[in-house]
Parts: sequence; C-alpha cells; structure tokens
Amino acid sequence: GLADQLATVEKQIDQLLDRIVETKLPSVIAAFAERIRRLDAATLLTEATPEERGDAARVRALAHRLLGAARTLRAAALATDAEALQRAAKAGEAAPALQARVIATANATLGALESRGRDVAPGSKAA
Repeated sequence: GLADQLATVEKQIDQLLDRIVETKLPSVIAAFAERIRRLDAATLLTEATPEERGDAARVRALAHRLLGAARTLRAAALATDAEALQRAAKAGEAAPALQARVIATANATLGALESRGRDVAPGSKAA
C-alpha cells in the first residue's frame, strides 16, 4: 500500500543521499537529482489522492524527506518551504497551498541541479 511505497522511497532516498554527501561533482549531483525526481516525496504528493493530500501525518513524513534531501543538496529555498510544510503538517494542517509551493520549488530546484550537471557533461562547455 501507500505506507509500503513511502517506506521504499525513504530507503532509496537515504541510500542516494549517502552516496552524494561526499561529492561536489556537478554531473553526480545532476544524476542524483534525476533519481530524486523519480523517487521524491513531491511526486508522491502530486500523485496522491485528495484524501492522501489531506492526511497531515503523511504530508509531514513526505515534507521531512524533502527537507533532508534539500539540506543535503544545500537547496535553501526548497529546505525553507519543506520545513514550513513539515511544521504545518505537524500542527495537523495538510496546507494544500503550501504543498503546491513545495512541489513547484522542488521541481525548479531539481531542474536547476540537472541543468548544472548537463553543463559540465563530457563534450559540453562548463558554464
């Protein structure tokens, strides 16, 4: 079910975070960003049913995952938004407008990381 899917995503994200903590190579960061995009909590938020998006405990867990990833990547805007969502959910609020902002910030952040990796890929010119 959904709880199993969330647990699997959390385990995969933790494994990826462990692999990237020590690197600053843009190509590795871009690859990591792509994997996060496929596994991330923002995707689980966007694909959730209205009932799931209204479940503050679920939203809090997803916001927590995004907050950890954002801090690892030093993505300040995403960390700020994810932390605000986590606080709201902890207070029992699903905060749909804040969920939408977190999703938009996550997509923009991951896009920027992926672009940075493409800029230094073999055969391309570094920005």
